[in-house]
Amino acid sequence: MSVSLYGTGVSGLLASKQALDTIAHNISNVNTEGYSRQRTEIVSAGGQTFGDAFIGLGVKVDDVTRVFDQFAYLDLQGNTSSNSFNQAFFNSVDRVDQVISDKNTSISNSLAQYFSALNIVADHPNSLESRNNLIQVSSNMTSTYSRLYDQLDIQYRATNDDVENIAKEMTALAKNLAEVNNQIQLSNGNGSKNLPNDLLDQRDKLVLDLSEFTNVSTVKLDNGMINLFIGTGQPLVLGQQALKIEAIVDRSDNAKFELAINTNGSVERLRGDRMGGKIQAIYEFRDTVLEPAFNQLGQTAIGIGHLMNEQQKLGLDLNMQVGTNFFNDFNEQQTTWRRVLPTNDNLGTAQLGVQIENVGKLTADDFELKVTSFAAGPPQTVQFQLTNLTDGSQLTLPAAGAQDLSISKNIDVEKYGFSINVDSISATDPLQVGKRFELRPTRLGANDISVTMKQGELFAAAANQLLITNDAANTGVSKARITQINNSSDINYPTIENLTTNPITPARGLRIEITEPVAGTFQYQIVNANTGVPIEEPSGTPLTGLAFTPPTQTISHAGFDIEIQIQDTAALDSYKFTIDFNETGVGNNINALTMASFQTNKKLNNGRSTFQDNYALLTASVGSVTSSAKVRLQSSEVLFNQSKSRMTSKSGVNLDEEASQLLQFQSAYNASARVIKVADELMQTLLRLGG
Repeated sequence: MSVSLYGTGVSGLLASKQALDTIAHNISNVNTEGYSRQRTEIVSAGGQTFGDAFIGLGVKVDDVTRVFDQFAYLDLQGNTSSNSFNQAFFNSVDRVDQVISDKNTSISNSLAQYFSALNIVADHPNSLESRNNLIQVSSNMTSTYSRLYDQLDIQYRATNDDVENIAKEMTALAKNLAEVNNQIQLSNGNGSKNLPNDLLDQRDKLVLDLSEFTNVSTVKLDNGMINLFIGTGQPLVLGQQALKIEAIVDRSDNAKFELAINTNGSVERLRGDRMGGKIQAIYEFRDTVLEPAFNQLGQTAIGIGHLMNEQQKLGLDLNMQVGTNFFNDFNEQQTTWRRVLPTNDNLGTAQLGVQIENVGKLTADDFELKVTSFAAGPPQTVQFQLTNLTDGSQLTLPAAGAQDLSISKNIDVEKYGFSINVDSISATDPLQVGKRFELRPTRLGANDISVTMKQGELFAAAANQLLITNDAANTGVSKARITQINNSSDINYPTIENLTTNPITPARGLRIEITEPVAGTFQYQIVNANTGVPIEEPSGTPLTGLAFTPPTQTISHAGFDIEIQIQDTAALDSYKFTIDFNETGVGNNINALTMASFQTNKKLNNGRSTFQDNYALLTASVGSVTSSAKVRLQSSEVLFNQSKSRMTSKSGVNLDEEASQLLQFQSAYNASARVIKVADELMQTLLRLGG
C-alpha cells in the first residue's frame, strides 16, 4: 500500500515540478516578442483494481501546450500589413508635403519675385540696372526649382534604398522561416505527438515580420511545416526551401528599382502596387505622389522657361536685334532625348526625342509609345500607339497612316503640346512591332531650367520691328518667326508709310509664297506685298523659283532672317506669309509688358492655370493626399492596437496570473513531497514490524 502511495506522491511531485518549470519559462519570456503563454496539461494517471474498488495512481503530464488563438492571430496579421502600409505611405508623403509647402523651398515666392523684376523692366526698359536685376532674380528662381527638384530626388533615391533593404530583409526572413520549418519537421519526426511550442512561436513571429512588408498567406502541411505566399499568391517559402527577393532595375528607367522573386534562376517581377504592406506603400507613393510631383513641377518650369524664350524671339533687345533665349533651350537635342526611355525588351534600337511645342497643352502626364508598324524601306516608315499612363486614353500616331521618315522625322502630338522626333533607327537592330518607349515630357523640367542670358541689354523688351501674318488659306499647319535682323537699311526691307514725301510713299511689305508644283517638291518666291512683283536681290535677279525643304527652313533676304515651318500634306500645298514693318516696334516696352502679363494670364492646362496656379495645384494635391493618409493611418493604428491587445490577452504572459499559479503549484509540490514522506514513514514502520 505504501508503494502505491509512494508512486502517487511521486507522480504529483513530478507533475507539479513540470508545471513550475512551465510557469518559470513563461515568466522568463514575459518580454519576449511573439512568445505565447504555455500551459502544462495535467491529467489523471488512471487507477488499478483493488478488491472491488479502483485505486487511483496519481497524475501524469499529458502535454505542454501554448495558449494560441488562430483567429486573433490572423486578424493581427492582416492589420499588421494594413498598418505598415499606412504608416510607410504617410511618412513618405508627409515629407514631400513639408518640402513643397515650406516657404524656404516653395516656388511661389520665387515666381512672385521674378514677375516683380519683370514689371520693373517693363517700367524702365532702357535701364541696364533693372535688366541685370531681372537676370539675377531669374537665376534665384531657377535655383529654387533645382533645390526643390533635388529634395524630391532625395525622396526618390530613398525609395530605391527602401526597395533594396526590403529585398534583403525579406530574403533573410524567408531563409529563417525555412530553417524553422526544418526544425519543426525534425521535432515531429521523432515520434512525439507534442508540438514544439517555442519553434511555433518563432515561426509565427517570422510570418508577422513578413506581413509588415506585404500581405501573406500560409498553408499548413502534414509534417508541421508551412508554405508561405506573398502578395497575390507568389510563393516565398515552400517547406524547407526559401526563395530569394531581389531588387532589379525598371524595364525602362535604370534609376528606378523594383522587386522581383528569384525561383531557381528564373526572375519574376512583383506587382508592387498589389502586394500590400510597406511594399505597396513605396510603390504607391512613388507612382501616385512623387513622380506626379516631379512632372507637375517640371510642367511649371518648362512652361515659364519655354514661353519666355518664345516671347523673347518676338521682340528686340537694346542692340535692335531679335531676342535670343533667356532660359536654356528646352528643345536642345540631348534634352529631348532624356525625355524618352526605351524599354529593355530586345525589340529594336532607336533614338527618339520629345520636343516641346505648346506649353498651353502640355500636361504632367507620362506616356507609353508602342510601335505598331515599321518598314525599313526605302522609304522608311513607322507608326505608333500612344497611351496616356494617367487616364489610359490612346492615340494612333500619325492618325493618317505610317510616317514616311524620309519626308519628316517629326510626329506632332497636338493634343498634348509636344512632338516626337524619330532621330535615328538602328540598321542592325531595327524596330519591331511591340517595341515600347516611356515618354516623360516634363519629368526633368525643374532640373533642366537655367538662365543662359548673361547680359541685360540682350533682354528683348521692345516689340519686333517686323510683323508676320500667316495667310488664312495656307493648306496645312504653319508658323514663322523672325530670327535675326541683319540690315534694316536694306533696299527691300519693309518700311512704314512716309508722309513727308509728295506724293506720300506707301508702306512696303513683303510676301513669301511657298508652292508645291509637283508632289514632294517645294519652291518659294518673295514678292512686294503691294504689287505682287518679285523683289530683286541683287538687282536684276528676281527672288523666284527658289528651293524650299520642308518642314523647316531659314530664309535670309531683304535684311532679315525668317524661320518658316510648314506641313507637307497629301495635297499640293500652298503657303503665304506677309511681313510688314511694325510701327510700334522700336524703343518701347511692349514685349516686356506681354511677358509680365503671363503672371496673371492662364497659360497652362489649356488656359485654366497661371504658373502660380499650377504650383498651388501641386501643393493642394499633395496636401490633400497627406491629410487623407493621416486619417487612414489613425484608423489603422486603432485596429492594429485592438488586434494586438486581443492577441496579448489571449496569448500573452500575465505576471499576476503566473505568480498565482506559482504559489498554487508550489503548494501542490510541497503536498506531494509530504505524501512521499508519509509513504516512506509507513514503509519504515512495516519493515520494523516485519523484523
